[in-house]
Amino acid sequence: MSTVQLNYEVSLEEIQRALSNALGPAYRVRATSDSMLKIKRNNVITATVRVSRSEEGTTVRVRGGGLIVARVLDSFTITPKVRHALDRSYTRAA
Repeated sequence: MSTVQLNYEVSLEEIQRALSNALGPAYRVRATSDSMLKIKRNNVITATVRVSRSEEGTTVRVRGGGLIVARVLDSFTITPKVRHALDRSYTRAA
């Protein structure tokens, strides 16, 4: 799991928009709840993004999706790509 800590509040919709723009059309980014996004490249390569808020700001956690074997693959493929997209999108705004 990869974690990005922001010292300000960011909505799930803003994160969804930022990831969609940064990852491009090859990735589908959709909200599955009011605090979670699912990112899919295809049926095998997926990631889950969980967003939580506190007085200190917003915490974004990224992990590979799917079954254990797929999750290991995802931790080397999509998870770092999503983390990099978050870093690019939010380090400029910090």
